[in-house]
Amino acid sequence: MENPQNTDRHELELFDRRHKKLSGTSLVLCDQDYRFVYKIIPEYTTSEATFYCLINGYPAQDNPVLYECLHGAIKRPDKLAQMGVLPAFKGVVKVVEEEHDTSETKDDDEHCSLVRYFEGEGILGVPKTVFTAIKLENLLHGYERPAVIDIKLGIHNTLDNEQYGGLDAATRAACVKRWQDLKTTHKLEHMCTSSTKRLYNISAEDLGMGPPFSDMEPTELHSLLKSWRQKIVASQTPEVELGFRVCSIYIAKDDGVLEVSASQAKLLKQEDTVNILHTALSSIPEVRQRMVDALVGLRDWVAMQDLLSFAATSLLITYDQKEPTRCRVKWVDFTHVESIRHSQFSVVTVKQALEAHLVVLLENGRHSDAAENEASSATDRRGPRHHGVCVVGDSAEVFEQVHSDEFHQRAQSFRVAVDGKEHAEAVGFQLSLVGCRCCIEQSCAFLACELQFANHYGLEPLFRPLQGAAQQWTLTTVVAHVLFVVTIVNTGQA
Repeated sequence: MENPQNTDRHELELFDRRHKKLSGTSLVLCDQDYRFVYKIIPEYTTSEATFYCLINGYPAQDNPVLYECLHGAIKRPDKLAQMGVLPAFKGVVKVVEEEHDTSETKDDDEHCSLVRYFEGEGILGVPKTVFTAIKLENLLHGYERPAVIDIKLGIHNTLDNEQYGGLDAATRAACVKRWQDLKTTHKLEHMCTSSTKRLYNISAEDLGMGPPFSDMEPTELHSLLKSWRQKIVASQTPEVELGFRVCSIYIAKDDGVLEVSASQAKLLKQEDTVNILHTALSSIPEVRQRMVDALVGLRDWVAMQDLLSFAATSLLITYDQKEPTRCRVKWVDFTHVESIRHSQFSVVTVKQALEAHLVVLLENGRHSDAAENEASSATDRRGPRHHGVCVVGDSAEVFEQVHSDEFHQRAQSFRVAVDGKEHAEAVGFQLSLVGCRCCIEQSCAFLACELQFANHYGLEPLFRPLQGAAQQWTLTTVVAHVLFVVTIVNTGQA
Protein backbone atom coordinates (compact mmCIF):
# COMPACT_ATOMS: atom_id res chain seq x y z
CA MET A 1 0.00 0.00 0.00
CA GLU A 2 1.24 3.49 -0.79
CA ASN A 3 2.35 5.63 2.10
CA PRO A 4 0.10 8.74 2.36
CA GLN A 5 2.26 10.28 5.06
CA ASN A 6 5.40 10.42 2.93
CA THR A 7 7.44 8.73 5.66
CA ASP A 8 10.37 6.38 5.33
CA ARG A 9 11.40 8.09 2.09
CA HIS A 10 14.79 9.45 1.12
CA GLU A 11 14.97 12.03 -1.65
CA LEU A 12 17.52 11.36 -4.35
CA GLU A 13 19.14 13.50 -7.04
CA LEU A 14 20.73 12.87 -10.40
CA PHE A 15 24.32 11.67 -10.27
CA ASP A 16 25.81 13.56 -13.19
CA ARG A 17 28.64 15.84 -14.29
CA ARG A 18 28.49 17.75 -11.01
CA HIS A 19 29.57 14.52 -9.33
CA LYS A 20 32.38 13.86 -11.85
CA LYS A 21 30.28 11.44 -13.92
CA LEU A 22 31.63 12.17 -17.41
CA SER A 23 30.75 8.91 -19.17
CA GLY A 24 28.09 6.23 -19.18
CA THR A 25 24.50 6.47 -20.38
CA SER A 26 22.65 4.75 -17.54
CA LEU A 27 20.41 6.74 -15.25
CA VAL A 28 22.25 6.98 -11.93
CA LEU A 29 20.97 8.71 -8.78
CA CYS A 30 22.57 9.47 -5.43
CA ASP A 31 21.32 10.30 -1.95
CA GLN A 32 21.68 13.81 -0.57
CA ASP A 33 24.54 12.75 1.71
CA TYR A 34 26.40 11.34 -1.33
CA ARG A 35 27.02 8.02 0.42
CA PHE A 36 25.26 5.80 -2.12
CA VAL A 37 24.46 5.65 -5.81
CA TYR A 38 21.37 4.08 -7.35
CA LYS A 39 21.64 2.51 -10.79
CA ILE A 40 18.18 2.06 -12.31
CA ILE A 41 17.68 -1.48 -13.63
CA PRO A 42 16.69 -1.55 -17.33
CA GLU A 43 13.50 -3.19 -18.52
CA TYR A 44 15.29 -5.45 -20.94
CA THR A 45 17.74 -7.12 -18.55
CA THR A 46 18.31 -7.72 -14.86
CA SER A 47 21.72 -9.30 -15.44
CA GLU A 48 23.68 -6.70 -13.47
CA ALA A 49 21.41 -6.88 -10.43
CA THR A 50 21.48 -10.67 -10.57
CA PHE A 51 25.28 -10.70 -10.82
CA TYR A 52 25.65 -8.48 -7.74
CA CYS A 53 23.13 -10.59 -5.81
CA LEU A 54 24.98 -13.81 -6.64
CA ILE A 55 28.42 -12.49 -5.75
CA ASN A 56 27.19 -11.06 -2.44
CA GLY A 57 25.04 -14.02 -1.39
CA TYR A 58 21.67 -12.33 -1.84
CA PRO A 59 18.62 -14.39 -2.90
CA ALA A 60 17.02 -14.08 -6.33
CA GLN A 61 15.04 -10.90 -6.94
CA ASP A 62 12.75 -10.45 -9.97
CA ASN A 63 14.22 -13.09 -12.28
CA PRO A 64 14.81 -16.46 -10.56
CA VAL A 65 15.43 -18.20 -13.91
CA LEU A 66 18.31 -15.88 -14.77
CA TYR A 67 19.58 -16.22 -11.21
CA GLU A 68 19.78 -20.00 -11.55
CA CYS A 69 21.42 -19.74 -14.97
CA LEU A 70 24.20 -17.47 -13.71
CA HIS A 71 24.47 -19.45 -10.48
CA GLY A 72 25.20 -22.59 -12.47
CA ALA A 73 27.80 -20.83 -14.61
CA ILE A 74 29.79 -18.69 -12.19
CA LYS A 75 32.80 -20.20 -10.42
CA ARG A 76 34.06 -19.10 -7.01
CA PRO A 77 31.78 -16.07 -6.48
CA ASP A 78 33.00 -16.04 -2.89
CA LYS A 79 36.57 -15.36 -4.06
CA LEU A 80 35.48 -12.35 -6.11
CA ALA A 81 33.54 -11.00 -3.12
CA GLN A 82 36.55 -11.43 -0.82
CA MET A 83 38.87 -9.61 -3.23
CA GLY A 84 37.00 -6.34 -2.74
CA VAL A 85 37.19 -5.35 -6.41
CA LEU A 86 33.43 -4.77 -6.67
CA PRO A 87 31.65 -1.75 -5.18
CA ALA A 88 29.95 -2.48 -1.86
CA PHE A 89 26.45 -3.76 -2.70
CA LYS A 90 23.52 -2.59 -0.57
CA GLY A 91 20.80 -4.58 -2.29
CA VAL A 92 18.08 -4.02 -4.87
CA VAL A 93 15.72 -1.26 -3.74
CA LYS A 94 12.59 0.51 -4.93
CA VAL A 95 12.94 3.99 -6.44
CA VAL A 96 9.96 6.23 -7.16
CA GLU A 97 9.98 8.93 -9.82
CA GLU A 98 7.26 11.49 -9.06
CA GLU A 99 5.97 14.20 -11.34
CA HIS A 100 5.01 17.36 -9.44
CA ASP A 101 2.99 20.13 -11.11
CA THR A 102 4.70 23.49 -10.53
CA SER A 103 2.46 25.60 -12.79
CA GLU A 104 0.89 27.30 -9.77
CA THR A 105 4.22 28.95 -9.02
CA LYS A 106 4.63 30.29 -12.56
CA ASP A 107 3.50 33.71 -13.76
CA ASP A 108 2.34 32.38 -17.12
CA ASP A 109 -0.08 29.66 -18.07
CA GLU A 110 2.60 27.27 -19.27
CA HIS A 111 2.33 23.85 -17.71
CA CYS A 112 5.55 22.78 -16.03
CA SER A 113 6.47 19.57 -14.26
CA LEU A 114 9.20 18.87 -11.75
CA VAL A 115 10.55 15.34 -11.54
CA ARG A 116 11.69 14.18 -8.11
CA TYR A 117 13.14 10.85 -7.04
CA PHE A 118 12.80 8.97 -3.78
CA GLU A 119 14.01 5.71 -2.32
CA GLY A 120 10.94 4.11 -0.80
CA GLU A 121 7.20 4.22 -1.41
CA GLY A 122 5.19 6.71 -3.43
CA ILE A 123 2.49 8.99 -2.06
CA LEU A 124 -1.16 9.11 -3.00
CA GLY A 125 -2.33 11.54 -5.65
CA VAL A 126 1.07 12.14 -7.26
CA PRO A 127 1.80 10.80 -10.77
CA LYS A 128 4.70 8.42 -10.48
CA THR A 129 6.69 5.60 -11.95
CA VAL A 130 8.19 2.90 -9.76
CA PHE A 131 11.54 1.34 -10.63
CA THR A 132 14.00 -1.03 -9.04
CA ALA A 133 17.61 0.03 -8.64
CA ILE A 134 20.96 -1.41 -7.63
CA LYS A 135 22.16 0.41 -4.52
CA LEU A 136 25.96 0.68 -4.34
CA GLU A 137 28.54 2.60 -2.38
CA ASN A 138 29.45 5.99 -3.83
CA LEU A 139 33.10 5.54 -4.81
CA LEU A 140 33.72 9.28 -4.34
CA HIS A 141 32.28 9.49 -0.83
CA GLY A 142 34.57 11.13 1.71
CA TYR A 143 37.00 12.63 -0.81
CA GLU A 144 37.92 16.32 -0.52
CA ARG A 145 39.31 16.56 -4.06
CA PRO A 146 38.02 13.54 -5.96
CA ALA A 147 39.78 12.22 -9.05
CA VAL A 148 38.23 9.71 -11.44
CA ILE A 149 39.72 7.47 -14.16
CA ASP A 150 37.25 5.31 -16.10
CA ILE A 151 38.72 2.56 -18.31
CA LYS A 152 36.56 0.40 -20.59
CA LEU A 153 37.82 -3.17 -20.71
CA GLY A 154 36.98 -3.74 -24.31
CA ILE A 155 35.67 -6.08 -26.95
CA HIS A 156 36.15 -9.32 -25.06
CA ASN A 157 33.94 -12.42 -25.21
CA THR A 158 31.61 -11.00 -27.82
CA LEU A 159 28.74 -12.97 -29.24
CA ASP A 160 29.64 -14.96 -32.33
CA ASN A 161 28.27 -13.30 -35.44
CA GLU A 162 28.38 -16.49 -37.52
CA GLN A 163 25.44 -17.91 -35.59
CA TYR A 164 23.24 -14.95 -36.54
CA GLY A 165 23.18 -15.33 -40.29
CA GLY A 166 26.71 -14.02 -40.75
CA LEU A 167 25.58 -10.41 -41.19
CA ASP A 168 28.20 -8.24 -42.84
CA ALA A 169 29.72 -5.23 -41.11
CA ALA A 170 27.57 -2.69 -42.97
CA THR A 171 24.33 -4.45 -41.97
CA ARG A 172 25.43 -4.71 -38.34
CA ALA A 173 26.36 -1.03 -38.33
CA ALA A 174 22.94 -0.13 -39.78
CA CYS A 175 21.18 -2.13 -37.06
CA VAL A 176 23.22 -0.41 -34.37
CA LYS A 177 22.41 2.98 -35.92
CA ARG A 178 18.65 2.23 -35.86
CA TRP A 179 18.98 1.02 -32.27
CA GLN A 180 20.67 4.24 -31.20
CA ASP A 181 18.16 6.37 -33.11
CA LEU A 182 15.25 4.65 -31.38
CA LYS A 183 16.84 5.24 -27.98
CA THR A 184 17.30 8.92 -28.85
CA THR A 185 13.68 9.18 -30.00
CA HIS A 186 12.48 7.63 -26.76
CA LYS A 187 14.58 10.08 -24.78
CA LEU A 188 13.16 13.09 -26.63
CA GLU A 189 9.58 11.87 -26.26
CA HIS A 190 9.95 11.62 -22.50
CA MET A 191 12.23 14.58 -21.89
CA CYS A 192 9.43 16.90 -20.72
CA THR A 193 8.15 14.53 -18.06
CA SER A 194 10.98 12.19 -17.21
CA SER A 195 14.72 11.77 -17.37
CA THR A 196 14.52 7.98 -17.33
CA LYS A 197 15.77 7.74 -20.88
CA ARG A 198 16.87 4.15 -20.42
CA LEU A 199 13.44 2.65 -19.81
CA TYR A 200 12.86 1.13 -23.20
CA ASN A 201 12.54 -2.37 -24.57
CA ILE A 202 13.48 -2.25 -28.25
CA SER A 203 12.67 -5.46 -30.10
CA ALA A 204 14.19 -7.09 -33.17
CA GLU A 205 11.03 -6.17 -35.09
CA ASP A 206 11.58 -2.50 -34.19
CA LEU A 207 14.96 -2.78 -35.89
CA GLY A 208 13.64 -4.60 -38.95
CA MET A 209 15.40 -7.82 -37.96
CA GLY A 210 13.73 -11.18 -38.52
CA PRO A 211 14.74 -14.67 -37.33
CA PRO A 212 16.89 -15.69 -35.56
CA PHE A 213 17.03 -12.25 -33.91
CA SER A 214 13.29 -12.10 -33.32
CA ASP A 215 13.55 -15.40 -31.41
CA MET A 216 16.11 -14.04 -28.96
CA GLU A 217 15.39 -13.06 -25.39
CA PRO A 218 15.64 -9.29 -24.79
CA THR A 219 18.82 -9.76 -22.75
CA GLU A 220 20.53 -11.68 -25.55
CA LEU A 221 19.42 -9.24 -28.23
CA HIS A 222 20.71 -6.24 -26.32
CA SER A 223 23.96 -8.03 -25.50
CA LEU A 224 24.41 -8.79 -29.19
CA LEU A 225 23.70 -5.18 -30.19
CA LYS A 226 26.05 -3.96 -27.47
CA SER A 227 28.70 -6.33 -28.77
CA TRP A 228 28.33 -4.94 -32.28
CA ARG A 229 28.41 -1.41 -30.92
CA GLN A 230 31.59 -2.23 -28.98
CA LYS A 231 33.30 -3.44 -32.14
CA ILE A 232 32.34 -0.27 -34.00
CA VAL A 233 33.68 1.93 -31.20
CA ALA A 234 36.79 -0.25 -30.96
CA SER A 235 37.53 0.31 -34.63
CA GLN A 236 37.51 4.06 -34.00
CA THR A 237 39.61 3.99 -30.81
CA PRO A 238 42.81 2.27 -29.54
CA GLU A 239 40.69 -0.59 -28.20
CA VAL A 240 41.73 -2.95 -31.00
CA GLU A 241 45.45 -2.38 -30.35
CA LEU A 242 45.32 -2.13 -26.57
CA GLY A 243 42.26 -4.19 -25.65
CA PHE A 244 40.99 -1.29 -23.55
CA ARG A 245 40.33 2.42 -23.87
CA VAL A 246 39.96 5.44 -21.64
CA CYS A 247 36.30 6.39 -21.15
CA SER A 248 36.83 9.55 -19.11
CA ILE A 249 39.25 11.20 -16.70
CA TYR A 250 38.82 14.03 -14.22
CA ILE A 251 41.78 15.15 -12.11
CA ALA A 252 41.92 18.71 -10.76
CA LYS A 253 45.63 19.45 -10.28
CA ASP A 254 47.28 22.58 -8.89
CA ASP A 255 48.42 23.56 -12.37
CA GLY A 256 45.04 22.94 -14.00
CA VAL A 257 42.39 20.31 -14.63
CA LEU A 258 43.11 17.12 -16.55
CA GLU A 259 39.67 16.37 -17.97
CA VAL A 260 38.81 13.93 -20.74
CA SER A 261 35.12 13.63 -21.55
CA ALA A 262 33.55 10.56 -23.14
CA SER A 263 33.48 12.18 -26.58
CA GLN A 264 37.08 13.40 -26.26
CA ALA A 265 38.23 9.97 -25.10
CA LYS A 266 37.03 8.38 -28.34
CA LEU A 267 39.47 10.60 -30.25
CA LEU A 268 42.53 9.37 -28.35
CA LYS A 269 45.08 7.31 -30.26
CA GLN A 270 47.10 4.42 -28.85
CA GLU A 271 50.08 6.59 -27.90
CA ASP A 272 47.77 9.25 -26.46
CA THR A 273 46.07 6.65 -24.27
CA VAL A 274 49.31 5.31 -22.79
CA ASN A 275 50.70 8.83 -22.33
CA ILE A 276 47.60 10.15 -20.62
CA LEU A 277 47.58 7.20 -18.21
CA HIS A 278 51.24 7.91 -17.52
CA THR A 279 50.39 11.56 -16.81
CA ALA A 280 47.51 10.56 -14.55
CA LEU A 281 49.33 7.82 -12.60
CA SER A 282 53.02 8.72 -12.59
CA SER A 283 52.94 10.76 -9.37
CA ILE A 284 50.62 8.56 -7.29
CA PRO A 285 52.37 5.27 -6.40
CA GLU A 286 49.66 4.42 -3.86
CA VAL A 287 47.00 4.36 -6.56
CA ARG A 288 49.22 2.45 -9.00
CA GLN A 289 49.89 -0.25 -6.44
CA ARG A 290 46.19 -0.53 -5.62
CA MET A 291 45.52 -0.94 -9.35
CA VAL A 292 48.16 -3.67 -9.68
CA ASP A 293 46.75 -5.58 -6.70
CA ALA A 294 43.20 -5.35 -8.03
CA LEU A 295 44.18 -6.36 -11.55
CA VAL A 296 46.20 -9.38 -10.45
CA GLY A 297 43.27 -10.71 -8.44
CA LEU A 298 40.78 -9.92 -11.17
CA ARG A 299 42.91 -11.59 -13.84
CA ASP A 300 43.13 -14.79 -11.80
CA TRP A 301 39.38 -14.89 -11.11
CA VAL A 302 38.36 -14.19 -14.69
CA ALA A 303 40.68 -16.95 -15.93
CA MET A 304 38.48 -19.48 -14.08
CA GLN A 305 35.25 -18.38 -15.78
CA ASP A 306 34.72 -20.64 -18.80
CA LEU A 307 30.91 -20.46 -18.71
CA LEU A 308 30.41 -16.70 -18.48
CA SER A 309 30.50 -14.02 -21.15
CA PHE A 310 31.28 -10.40 -20.24
CA ALA A 311 30.99 -7.37 -22.50
CA ALA A 312 31.69 -3.69 -21.87
CA THR A 313 32.76 -3.93 -18.25
CA SER A 314 34.90 -1.12 -16.83
CA LEU A 315 37.63 -0.42 -14.34
CA LEU A 316 36.80 2.64 -12.23
CA ILE A 317 39.68 4.24 -10.32
CA THR A 318 38.89 6.97 -7.78
CA TYR A 319 41.11 8.65 -5.23
CA ASP A 320 41.41 11.75 -3.07
CA GLN A 321 44.08 14.10 -4.40
CA LYS A 322 44.50 15.50 -0.89
CA GLU A 323 45.35 12.03 0.40
CA PRO A 324 46.01 9.50 -2.41
CA THR A 325 46.17 6.61 0.06
CA ARG A 326 42.40 6.96 0.10
CA CYS A 327 41.69 5.29 -3.22
CA ARG A 328 39.36 2.69 -4.68
CA VAL A 329 39.85 0.51 -7.76
CA LYS A 330 36.63 -1.27 -8.73
CA TRP A 331 35.33 -3.49 -11.51
CA VAL A 332 31.92 -2.20 -12.64
CA ASP A 333 29.22 -2.35 -15.36
CA PHE A 334 27.72 -5.83 -15.67
CA THR A 335 24.65 -5.15 -17.79
CA HIS A 336 25.92 -7.61 -20.41
CA VAL A 337 27.05 -10.63 -18.40
CA GLU A 338 25.62 -13.94 -19.64
CA SER A 339 25.67 -17.64 -18.92
CA ILE A 340 27.04 -19.40 -21.98
CA ARG A 341 25.70 -22.77 -20.89
CA HIS A 342 22.07 -21.61 -20.97
CA SER A 343 22.19 -19.54 -24.13
CA GLN A 344 20.43 -21.05 -27.13
CA PHE A 345 22.92 -19.22 -29.35
CA SER A 346 26.65 -19.81 -29.61
CA VAL A 347 28.94 -17.44 -27.75
CA VAL A 348 32.71 -17.05 -27.85
CA THR A 349 33.65 -18.40 -24.42
CA VAL A 350 36.57 -17.53 -22.22
CA LYS A 351 37.79 -21.11 -22.57
CA GLN A 352 37.65 -21.11 -26.37
CA ALA A 353 39.45 -17.80 -26.59
CA LEU A 354 42.16 -18.84 -24.15
CA GLU A 355 42.86 -22.01 -26.11
CA ALA A 356 43.94 -19.73 -28.96
CA HIS A 357 45.80 -17.19 -26.86
CA LEU A 358 48.58 -17.45 -24.29
CA VAL A 359 48.63 -14.87 -21.52
CA VAL A 360 51.95 -13.94 -19.93
CA LEU A 361 51.78 -11.44 -17.10
CA LEU A 362 54.98 -9.47 -16.54
CA GLU A 363 55.03 -8.72 -12.84
CA ASN A 364 58.70 -7.93 -12.31
CA GLY A 365 58.25 -4.20 -12.77
CA ARG A 366 55.52 -3.69 -10.19
CA HIS A 367 57.92 -2.18 -7.69
CA SER A 368 60.46 0.05 -9.39
CA ASP A 369 62.85 0.05 -6.43
CA ALA A 370 62.87 -3.74 -6.31
CA ALA A 371 63.41 -3.93 -10.07
CA GLU A 372 66.33 -1.52 -9.89
CA ASN A 373 68.00 -3.41 -7.04
CA GLU A 374 67.45 -6.69 -8.88
CA ALA A 375 68.94 -5.46 -12.13
CA SER A 376 71.86 -3.61 -10.54
CA SER A 377 73.29 -6.86 -9.21
CA ALA A 378 72.48 -8.93 -12.31
CA THR A 379 76.15 -9.13 -13.31
CA ASP A 380 76.94 -10.98 -10.08
CA ARG A 381 74.14 -13.51 -10.37
CA ARG A 382 72.51 -15.66 -12.94
CA GLY A 383 69.56 -13.33 -13.32
CA PRO A 384 66.52 -12.38 -11.28
CA ARG A 385 63.67 -14.73 -10.56
CA HIS A 386 60.43 -13.76 -12.28
CA HIS A 387 56.97 -15.18 -11.83
CA GLY A 388 54.01 -15.05 -14.17
CA VAL A 389 50.84 -16.89 -15.07
CA CYS A 390 50.38 -18.82 -18.30
CA VAL A 391 46.80 -19.66 -19.19
CA VAL A 392 46.24 -22.09 -22.05
CA GLY A 393 42.82 -23.65 -22.51
CA ASP A 394 41.64 -25.08 -19.20
CA SER A 395 45.03 -24.97 -17.51
CA ALA A 396 46.39 -22.14 -15.40
CA GLU A 397 49.97 -22.93 -14.49
CA VAL A 398 52.23 -20.80 -12.33
CA PHE A 399 55.73 -21.11 -13.68
CA GLU A 400 59.11 -20.07 -12.33
CA GLN A 401 61.83 -19.07 -14.75
CA VAL A 402 64.96 -21.15 -14.31
CA HIS A 403 68.34 -19.64 -13.60
CA SER A 404 70.19 -21.40 -16.39
CA ASP A 405 73.50 -20.26 -17.88
CA GLU A 406 71.80 -20.05 -21.27
CA PHE A 407 69.12 -17.75 -19.89
CA HIS A 408 71.73 -15.56 -18.22
CA GLN A 409 73.84 -15.31 -21.38
CA ARG A 410 70.86 -14.48 -23.59
CA ALA A 411 69.65 -11.87 -21.12
CA GLN A 412 73.04 -10.21 -20.97
CA SER A 413 73.27 -10.11 -24.76
CA PHE A 414 70.07 -8.08 -24.98
CA ARG A 415 70.98 -5.39 -22.46
CA VAL A 416 70.56 -1.95 -23.95
CA ALA A 417 71.88 1.51 -23.24
CA VAL A 418 69.48 4.37 -22.65
CA ASP A 419 70.94 7.89 -22.78
CA GLY A 420 74.46 6.43 -22.75
CA LYS A 421 74.03 4.34 -19.63
CA GLU A 422 72.41 1.10 -18.66
CA HIS A 423 68.79 1.60 -17.62
CA ALA A 424 68.01 -0.65 -14.67
CA GLU A 425 64.27 -0.88 -15.20
CA ALA A 426 64.73 -1.55 -18.91
CA VAL A 427 67.14 -4.38 -18.13
CA GLY A 428 64.68 -5.96 -15.72
CA PHE A 429 62.01 -5.68 -18.39
CA GLN A 430 64.28 -7.33 -20.97
CA LEU A 431 65.14 -10.20 -18.66
CA SER A 432 61.46 -10.94 -18.23
CA LEU A 433 60.83 -10.81 -21.98
CA VAL A 434 63.74 -13.14 -22.73
CA GLY A 435 62.65 -15.60 -20.08
CA CYS A 436 59.09 -15.64 -21.37
CA ARG A 437 60.07 -16.34 -24.97
CA CYS A 438 60.14 -20.09 -24.48
CA CYS A 439 56.56 -19.92 -23.22
CA ILE A 440 55.15 -17.86 -26.05
CA GLU A 441 56.97 -18.95 -29.20
CA GLN A 442 54.52 -21.84 -29.73
CA SER A 443 51.54 -19.60 -29.07
CA CYS A 444 49.82 -16.91 -31.08
CA ALA A 445 50.57 -13.20 -31.09
CA PHE A 446 52.16 -11.51 -28.14
CA LEU A 447 50.18 -8.49 -27.02
CA ALA A 448 50.62 -5.42 -29.20
CA CYS A 449 51.96 -3.12 -26.52
CA GLU A 450 54.59 -5.63 -25.40
CA LEU A 451 55.82 -5.81 -28.98
CA GLN A 452 55.87 -2.02 -29.14
CA PHE A 453 58.12 -1.83 -26.09
CA ALA A 454 60.21 -4.71 -27.38
CA ASN A 455 60.85 -2.66 -30.52
CA HIS A 456 61.67 0.40 -28.45
CA TYR A 457 64.27 -1.43 -26.38
CA GLY A 458 65.85 -3.30 -29.26
CA LEU A 459 64.22 -6.65 -28.55
CA GLU A 460 62.19 -6.91 -31.75
CA PRO A 461 64.21 -9.92 -33.06
CA LEU A 462 62.89 -12.00 -30.17
CA PHE A 463 59.31 -11.46 -31.27
CA ARG A 464 59.57 -11.17 -35.05
CA PRO A 465 58.23 -14.73 -35.58
CA LEU A 466 55.09 -13.77 -33.68
CA GLN A 467 54.19 -10.79 -35.85
CA GLY A 468 51.23 -11.33 -38.11
CA ALA A 469 49.69 -14.05 -35.96
CA ALA A 470 45.98 -13.66 -35.28
CA GLN A 471 45.24 -11.75 -32.09
CA GLN A 472 42.02 -12.14 -30.16
CA TRP A 473 41.32 -10.09 -27.06
CA THR A 474 39.59 -11.81 -24.16
CA LEU A 475 38.72 -10.37 -20.78
CA THR A 476 41.72 -12.18 -19.31
CA THR A 477 44.17 -10.74 -21.84
CA VAL A 478 42.63 -7.28 -21.56
CA VAL A 479 43.03 -7.26 -17.77
CA ALA A 480 46.59 -8.56 -18.12
CA HIS A 481 47.35 -5.83 -20.64
CA VAL A 482 45.98 -3.03 -18.45
CA LEU A 483 48.20 -4.46 -15.74
CA PHE A 484 51.15 -4.41 -18.14
CA VAL A 485 50.62 -0.74 -19.01
CA VAL A 486 50.32 0.16 -15.33
CA THR A 487 53.51 -1.81 -14.67
CA ILE A 488 55.35 0.10 -17.38
CA VAL A 489 54.14 3.38 -15.88
CA ASN A 490 55.26 2.19 -12.46
CA THR A 491 58.81 1.55 -13.65
CA GLY A 492 59.03 4.83 -15.52
CA GLN A 493 59.31 3.25 -18.98
CA ALA A 494 56.19 4.79 -20.53
